[in-house]
Amino acid sequence: MNVGTDIVSVVRVAALMDRSGAAFLQRWFTPGEVAYCVSKAVPSRHVAARLAAKEAVLKALPFAWSGPVPWRMVEIVNGGHGAPGVQLSGAVLAEAEQAGVVEISISMSHCDEYATAVALVTSSARRPTPQPARTEASQSGAPARPLEATGGAVVDRGQVEQVLTEWSGMGEADADPELAALRLAILFEDSFDVTLTDDDIDLAVLSDPDAMVRVLGRALSGA
Repeated sequence: MNVGTDIVSVVRVAALMDRSGAAFLQRWFTPGEVAYCVSKAVPSRHVAARLAAKEAVLKALPFAWSGPVPWRMVEIVNGGHGAPGVQLSGAVLAEAEQAGVVEISISMSHCDEYATAVALVTSSARRPTPQPARTEASQSGAPARPLEATGGAVVDRGQVEQVLTEWSGMGEADADPELAALRLAILFEDSFDVTLTDDDIDLAVLSDPDAMVRVLGRALSGA
């Protein structure tokens, strides 16, 4: 049994919807998910909740996913009595069946500022989850600095570079800088257990290891 959880800024999602509109929704959500969310009084809350739910499900599934994340293959549906459910499709469904996944439960909640989700995945069989290779050198080829003290906190420089390497291999949002920045911010928030502010969500800053170390230092120290 695996558990995954995620939190997403409603304000950040609302800004993405304002800037990118249908392009953002169609990239991340199925037609059924879009129809449900836009029918609500405040669509951004429901979009953010489903985005958090998709992230939570992918974290809980008992296998590692490489390459661009197929967000529409993890669909959040409305089950009986209004309870949310999860419908997998395509390659994600095939991987889940191979891994022995028998049930996925999801719980979502939201307020004006944040949406959260928790996923519980039950499997009849487990297989080892491959771990990404740890980066031993910086992208420039120089020896990596594993830890850096900044802003009153210690940041793992190697982990920062590993997240950037993972993000650069996705290639899913090259035509949508705001979406790319959101995805990269989510990766850093997951890896370092912090919440980045809107001022930090800048693609140029987030893709610079030195700048990202400073940003994470401030976030971890509460500055």
